[in-house]
Amino acid sequence: MSESKNSILPTLKQSLLIPAALLLCQAASFSQSPEKPSGLISRQNYSERLYIITDRDVYITGEQVFLKIYCLNRLTHRPSFLSRVAYVSLLDSQKNPVVQVKLPIPQSTGSGQLLLPDTIRTGNYYISACTHWMKNFSPDLFSYKRISVINP
Repeated sequence: MSESKNSILPTLKQSLLIPAALLLCQAASFSQSPEKPSGLISRQNYSERLYIITDRDVYITGEQVFLKIYCLNRLTHRPSFLSRVAYVSLLDSQKNPVVQVKLPIPQSTGSGQLLLPDTIRTGNYYISACTHWMKNFSPDLFSYKRISVINP
């Protein structure tokens, strides 16, 4: 009887060890909770917001518009380091670009200028700014600032 008992113990250990190992492998494959988004999902839902500050609100044609841009996370309002370039456009009343520039925003902020051409008419214009990431979404999410231009 002791001989059969000795042969049953290794078989019993193997039969218990294999299902236990399979259960542990399954538990490791579900280590992330379903509520937490993976890196790809959170990157797809990531949202930036740009803030445009100009030196004035009224300009004369031929002048420079000095501007500063801040790039923030739309949800936390903290600096966003995802984008490194802001695309800035001066739009007329029909939303046609008159002047376009790219501004570097290496540390979530950047500054630059727009030269107002002598050929534009007197009126209100919008400075529009977006990042390459923001171009994937609606232009309603771009940042806008209204300025007035006088052509004497």
